Amino acid sequence: MTRGPSKTAEECAADWRDMYNAYQQYEASKNHDPVAAELYEVANPDREQNTQKQPEQAHENYVYPAGNPERDEARHATRISMSKSNQVMRKFLDDVALKVCEERQAEYDVPERNHARAAKLMATYLEADIEAEQVCLLNIAQKLSRCTHQITYDSLLDIAGYAANCAAILASRLPVNGT
Repeated sequence: MTRGPSKTAEECAADWRDMYNAYQQYEASKNHDPVAAELYEVANPDREQNTQKQPEQAHENYVYPAGNPERDEARHATRISMSKSNQVMRKFLDDVALKVCEERQAEYDVPERNHARAAKLMATYLEADIEAEQVCLLNIAQKLSRCTHQITYDSLLDIAGYAANCAAILASRLPVNGT
């Protein structure tokens, strides 16, 4: 069995990047999905100028153990894929932090007081005991319900934000310095 020359890691990464970008573009255009479009923008910030960052450069000094060149190229492509995924996740989490820690607190107060007020209102209306963290979970449930109709980037931010608020509320009840 004869094969042609193996591609270099850079060639493999470039091929993979082109396929990944084409796939993301397809997904973003399919059904005009706003989440896919937003994530495509995050993963491809320089696509307009056609000056794609070269993610493989971040890993060019990585030395793979001696072995199968095809496997090594696949590992390299996987590392680049993880790099793209990490970019998307970091952008998303940065957006959550901005929304929860700055914008929403300026609009609604800190999560502990905001959700405690909502809990009192819900408890009065439902004639039941409701805690602030339960308000967060109910808000997540409402967002999930809306996502069954259409998933939006903003809804995903809100779900993560309510989860962060719930964590902050629970953490506020922990004793400080073991006291």
